Amino acid sequence: MGSTATKPAQADFKILGKILEIITKHDECVDGSVPQRFCLAILQKMSIKEEVVEYLFKESFLDWLLTLLEKATSKKSTLTAPRGGTSTLNQTDSSPNGIHVFCLDFASALLANIFHSY
Repeated sequence: MGSTATKPAQADFKILGKILEIITKHDECVDGSVPQRFCLAILQKMSIKEEVVEYLFKESFLDWLLTLLEKATSKKSTLTAPRGGTSTLNQTDSSPNGIHVFCLDFASALLANIFHSY
């Protein structure tokens, strides 16, 4: 009776490829949009796997991600305190489509996961 060695399953990146297509190429996935927020959240969670990070590099996603983070951090920011005394960060931007803070949070966490993998 011979042993049957099983090959490790190769990662299937169909879903990951579709998410990258949506976030980088679809018109409705613009800065701060709900689809962009969901795609960034999914990518950030998936990026804990090194195979996923390798795929992101292969697909040149890092350039897109850095561009988004640059947009998000190039805004003028002022710190204000409302009546309750709690400080909030108000961001102003000359463009009508500002980057949602959710996108900044998940994009920076995604970048941290990518750096951690290398």
